[in-house]
Amino acid sequence: MLQSLKDAIDKALIDPTSTSIEWLHNAAEIVEGVEVVLAVATAAGGGGVIALIGEWIEGVGAGVAWPVVAGAAAIAGEFAVIGEGYAEAARKIKEDRSASGFSHGAVLGAWKAPTDFVKSRFFEMDPEVNSFWSEAGTLAQHYYNGALALGYHFGYELDKSETALFWKDLGQGKDLDEVLGVPIPTEDSPENDWVDFYIAAAVQFLKLHIEGQVPVGGQ
Repeated sequence: MLQSLKDAIDKALIDPTSTSIEWLHNAAEIVEGVEVVLAVATAAGGGGVIALIGEWIEGVGAGVAWPVVAGAAAIAGEFAVIGEGYAEAARKIKEDRSASGFSHGAVLGAWKAPTDFVKSRFFEMDPEVNSFWSEAGTLAQHYYNGALALGYHFGYELDKSETALFWKDLGQGKDLDEVLGVPIPTEDSPENDWVDFYIAAAVQFLKLHIEGQVPVGGQ
């Protein structure tokens, strides 16, 4: 089960000299958390899984209680049966896209990025393109978006002192912009600078906190 970032950071803050967070999970554990999100969204019905996850992201930013509770859950119905020949490919897609989505969501949430920005620049409204296996694009889209929402919730619930340690952890004892290789944007920075910053921060989070994942450029 995924430990919340908030709990991990609060534990670290017991020592006022702490500069790092003991939060490490493998991609399979991230997938388990995402499958809770997808299962709850599927059970809720309504306008569809993607639309509902988008609403949850908006709810997090508006202070609405997160609708997903921890615990075991069945994978969303539309992905319950995957042909044996694609099982390994599906596992890899789920792990890679969940790890990426969660990392993006965590840094976006920790910085309290506006939900309209999150949805316009990071949320995937359409399936990803996969010419090898047509269903793979939809699988990737769902797991990425589910992880994005989950990570955004984890990051957004951090208070001021918790957030400060979150960014200090990513800096690893150095200036954050030096570690990320991009400047930290300001209110006057163009939107693309913010996108670059969040992507770089997500790559650093992935390196430090999601075991066994090798960051690949972009999403």
